[in-house]
Amino acid sequence: MRWNDNFSDVTGYSAEQIAQMHPTQFFDEDDHELLLSTVQSVFENGYDTMEAPFVSIDGIKTPYFFTGSIVNHGGEICLQGVGIDISETVEARKSLENANIRLKTAQQIAHLGYWEWDLADNQSHWSEEVYAICGQEMKNGPIRQKEFVKLIHPEDLRHLKQSHERILKTHTPQEISFRFHTPKGELRYLKSKISPVINVLGQCVRLEGTLQDKTTSTLNTQKLKIYNERFNIIAQTTSDAIFEWNPLEHKAWWSDSLFNLFEFDAKDGIPSFESWLTKIRQEDQHKVQQAVTSTIENHQLHW
Repeated sequence: MRWNDNFSDVTGYSAEQIAQMHPTQFFDEDDHELLLSTVQSVFENGYDTMEAPFVSIDGIKTPYFFTGSIVNHGGEICLQGVGIDISETVEARKSLENANIRLKTAQQIAHLGYWEWDLADNQSHWSEEVYAICGQEMKNGPIRQKEFVKLIHPEDLRHLKQSHERILKTHTPQEISFRFHTPKGELRYLKSKISPVINVLGQCVRLEGTLQDKTTSTLNTQKLKIYNERFNIIAQTTSDAIFEWNPLEHKAWWSDSLFNLFEFDAKDGIPSFESWLTKIRQEDQHKVQQAVTSTIENHQLHW
């Protein structure tokens, strides 16, 4: 075995020690099989590469990329190897992998995915979360544009097409919301932010953006609207005085009957708690204040 001076510097072994060592001794035992199979491949095919940590005399493991090739040295067929320290490359790769993991986690939490659409070849790229949002299996690839359009709710399709035409014409980003049926028929409420990618000729060559699943929040908003409408109907059809008060946000709602009962003008808005308290008999004000405080602090119902 022959080596250059840098080999001694990297490994920390002296020339005398290296001369007595087998090449496998510079690698972890777990990498011996890879090393031997790569050496065999070099002799069979004339060239091969491998990536493995190089172990120094101090046990320090440094990532290296090795190339091996066959050379004729004085009539003797030998393997010539070159090693390159790839510590920075490996570290950058790990950082990128960790960043991708964090990005994937963030997308899952926010139900937010990223997509790209190349207008020239009509090819799309979806992040994993976009597949989940659209109910499409990753092994099947992104849904083709023509098929995707068919899955959009008919009432939202015109608005979506207008936004698409506006992006291509004005080269300005757009934000759109639309209803979408997954391939399995599930209705989802989606929100997409779309940005054009312009080349040096001023042409839009690609669209990219985010896709967010707003189904849960949209359905909750719709339910809340229905509940409020029903509540208002009940409040308008009953002679009972009804109110709703959120002391944390300082927000309140009064029915018309309550305004009439305490002789406040609805045009002036909801009166303050202090103003309302003046309408209570003075000897009962303290009892009312105690009941309100107990309700807030102890979550107890009072009559």
